[in-house]
Amino acid sequence: MLLCVPLAFAALFPQTDVLRYAGPTTLSYHVSQSDPDRHYVQLTGDTTVDLADYYSTPRPTTSGLQSYNSLTVWTGSGNVTVIVPADEFEFLSAQSGSGTITSIGHSQYRGHWNAQLHPSGAKDLADASRQLEVSVYVGSGNVTFVQAPSTTGVTQ
Repeated sequence: MLLCVPLAFAALFPQTDVLRYAGPTTLSYHVSQSDPDRHYVQLTGDTTVDLADYYSTPRPTTSGLQSYNSLTVWTGSGNVTVIVPADEFEFLSAQSGSGTITSIGHSQYRGHWNAQLHPSGAKDLADASRQLEVSVYVGSGNVTFVQAPSTTGVTQ
């Protein structure tokens, strides 16, 4: 009888590329014109989202938003680490029910955190030619944002 509930759940909601029951899991995403809004759900376990090579081309120098992509990660219980691309326009946000959120600058927050990042030399979002939004929601666990190595700095 105890196995009926998990078996019924697994039959109704099989594991896919966007739904996992348990980790640890490492994900790697790349820019997609056909699927600009992506979602990932993991019930329990640690998740690493590697976006360091999200863009395969250098950032365009023209202004005017030409490309907008978003990724949303939901985790019930577990730690999430997000490696974001360097020198890009990004909007990062995280919420954790019980745990800490560590920002790119290594500051720690509880509950909720968000930041708009832009490459060094860019004044504001008006200079953006492309932007990536990453949102992480964790019921119980920590969220850590790490920036991929870069030759230039980033401004928050």
